Amino acid sequence: MTTEHDDDFYTLKIRKGGAEAVAAGTAVTADVVGNGESFGFEGTLEQSTGGLGVVALYQMVLTALSCERAVRAGQMTRAEQTKRALADGWSACKNTAVYVIAVSALLSFLPFLSLPLTLAAVIGGISMGGKLSRSFFDALTDEQQENLRNAATKAGVKLFGQPQQAATVTVS
Repeated sequence: MTTEHDDDFYTLKIRKGGAEAVAAGTAVTADVVGNGESFGFEGTLEQSTGGLGVVALYQMVLTALSCERAVRAGQMTRAEQTKRALADGWSACKNTAVYVIAVSALLSFLPFLSLPLTLAAVIGGISMGGKLSRSFFDALTDEQQENLRNAATKAGVKLFGQPQQAATVTVS
């Protein structure tokens, strides 16, 4: 998310991925060896690889979307945006590696935990979708946001960030 000031200077407030990315990421298994197994040490390696990939990509997209308005205003170049997104993705990998590996090991060595971890992955995925939707909406220009709000109002849909209308109360 970016905050605009009067002098067209943007202060970056980048959304960060959290536990939702770890939960959803460990549901993604990259079959590195190609034998279809996902148990033991090999399973931990494969689930960790997929999980860290999800964490990194998620943070990179959040960062790129958070920088978009600053890029359009000329405060940042595309190359700087890309460099910042890559750095944030790598940082997210380093900061969550222990958690992703721990959850992957639990799942690989204790397969009966797959149901609760799958539920956590679904909840994490929904949370990620919400954060990404909000980041995408914030990256739009003011005109695009207004057009989207108008279309949503016509369709009877309430968007986040939409002003609340006062409720009418009748007393009898």
